[in-house]
Amino acid sequence: MIKEIECKSKEFINFKRLNNLIAKRYTFDENMSKVNWSLVRKASNVSEKLPLLKPGSIYKLRKFDNVNCEEIIPFNKNNDDIILFIHGGGFVTGSAKLSRNFCAYIGENLKSRVISVDYTLAPDEMAPKQADQVLRVYMRLINLYPNSDIIISGVSAGGNLALVTALRAIKNHLKVPKCLILYSPLLDVLGKTKKINIIDDEIVRPTVYKGLKDIYVGNYDKNSIIINSLKYLNKNMPPIVSVIGEEETFYSENMYLYDYYMNNNMNMLLIKLKDSYHASAELGNLTKETKEVMNYIKNYVSKI
Repeated sequence: MIKEIECKSKEFINFKRLNNLIAKRYTFDENMSKVNWSLVRKASNVSEKLPLLKPGSIYKLRKFDNVNCEEIIPFNKNNDDIILFIHGGGFVTGSAKLSRNFCAYIGENLKSRVISVDYTLAPDEMAPKQADQVLRVYMRLINLYPNSDIIISGVSAGGNLALVTALRAIKNHLKVPKCLILYSPLLDVLGKTKKINIIDDEIVRPTVYKGLKDIYVGNYDKNSIIINSLKYLNKNMPPIVSVIGEEETFYSENMYLYDYYMNNNMNMLLIKLKDSYHASAELGNLTKETKEVMNYIKNYVSKI
């Protein structure tokens, strides 16, 4: 099933202009390995000093199998589902703290607790470190909460780690996630998927795959489930909802995933955003379009 949303509201357009201004400072492209990402992350400390949890939820720091996480519990929690959230940032930036408000937003809408993984960033550590950390958290959660269903959600590079975690769970005969909720997910780290769209992506350039190869993949096995995850799609995959802009660099690989699901009569919702930008759904309730995205997600999850 496909839902299409045109992003035309004044609020959305203003956020898109802000996004384009940010893109003039740095982008994810072939030069990622030349960027001082430690400096970029230090610059984000300014925003990390802001209060990053809106009213309606509480949070606490947790560790699962020695991996740093944050737990966000909405006041309206009314079920045992657990949302395992994986932040984006090209594997080189981002954090659980910076994603805290968005995690609270997801938790409040799905009325479920959220566990947000603060995985180690590249280039300090490269593949498979990040995927292994997320898998360890997932395994710990299914052992601690055997009666809970786990939803895995990820943004951009975090969407890749969400897909990889589900595939590895199936491969290792672990409990399969209830569903995946992906926002502008990177699904094809190697960039092999045939391009079928006109790309107008200010933040994530079409040359990002070269940058990821240098700074994340390195010498790791390029045929592994962690790097070449689309090769390992199978009919045991859980339901998926994916939110993607039609002009994004990652659009075609999301269409590849959707076609696989449809050809095998599997359950997937693809939300296509027109005139959008990368990971715009992280705006949460700040625009009518992103609120509409969440309404689609809530309805989808409620029927699984």
